[in-house]
Amino acid sequence: MAGKKDKSDARELTELQRRFALQVLEGKSPTLVHAYREVYDCKGDSPKQKKAQANEASRLWKHPGVRSFSEDFRKKAEAQRVRREVGERERVRQRLWSEADAADRASDRINALRLLGQDAGMFTERVEVKEATDELSDAEVIAEIEIALRNAIDVSVRPLVEDDEEQQVEASEDDKPDGYLM
Repeated sequence: MAGKKDKSDARELTELQRRFALQVLEGKSPTLVHAYREVYDCKGDSPKQKKAQANEASRLWKHPGVRSFSEDFRKKAEAQRVRREVGERERVRQRLWSEADAADRASDRINALRLLGQDAGMFTERVEVKEATDELSDAEVIAEIEIALRNAIDVSVRPLVEDDEEQQVEASEDDKPDGYLM
């Protein structure tokens, strides 16, 4: 068994397998089948041949060596993206510091310093959210609203007197609310 190669090792991929994986990982092909047909130069267009190519593309993508290669590729791509992002942020910070130090106008210096402060998280608003511990019933909410409305328009409620039909309660001009009826 010493002569057999371990197929799960990414370094043991054939050139075609490596090209297939790169075709997919770099986004040059929209599907596995398209990448397979591109790399392996498949010419058949019959339904049977297309099905066979789809099966082979799927089988090849599941190959342990291709899987390992794709994981390594993705890790390297992510690390490169993070390095590039960190480098860009650092270049922007350095430029803002130089602007803050050398700007002719105070407003330009303040703007640069404000952006540096935002980047450092110095000017983030903190909002305190309190949760209600007691839930009010609908009747209690309505009662509180009525009390608040009465206090807001400063209206006192008088009971109506029902002695005689002829006797009517008349409010003086000072007792009438300003266009509000309760």
